[in-house]
Amino acid sequence: MGKEEDSLILPSAIKDDIIQHSLQEWPLEACGIISSSEQVEPSEYYPARNEKESSQEYSVHPQDLFKILTTIEKRGEKVWAVFHSHPGKTAYPSSFDIKKALRDDIYYLIAWVERSEVKEIRAFKIIGTRIEEKEIEEKNRDDL
Repeated sequence: MGKEEDSLILPSAIKDDIIQHSLQEWPLEACGIISSSEQVEPSEYYPARNEKESSQEYSVHPQDLFKILTTIEKRGEKVWAVFHSHPGKTAYPSSFDIKKALRDDIYYLIAWVERSEVKEIRAFKIIGTRIEEKEIEEKNRDDL
């Protein structure tokens, strides 16, 4: 992946999709996958069902995961990030999130959601038990 960056670009349209999905799923954790092209910028957000149907943990539904990964592969893209929300709690990886983070080559985005508002979205690299926060730079599609 090359030199590690301290920040990442998140297009406004993808951020808006994440916010909408998080609010729709409240009070459960929302989850999904973000893809990117070889240029590294994220290109698409794929919302998924939370198989756990829980406000405390998530698991991308296997049928959704298969469809999403197949679509990403057909488009010649790659998984850029895994997203999930934290209803009623801060946007920081829980011990469950750290155990679930099996790949150190992607980002993990977490949204803190309170009823009708997404308070914040934060991004992390999780490498083993080490958590590295990355600053999110929001950009409009025209700015990319």
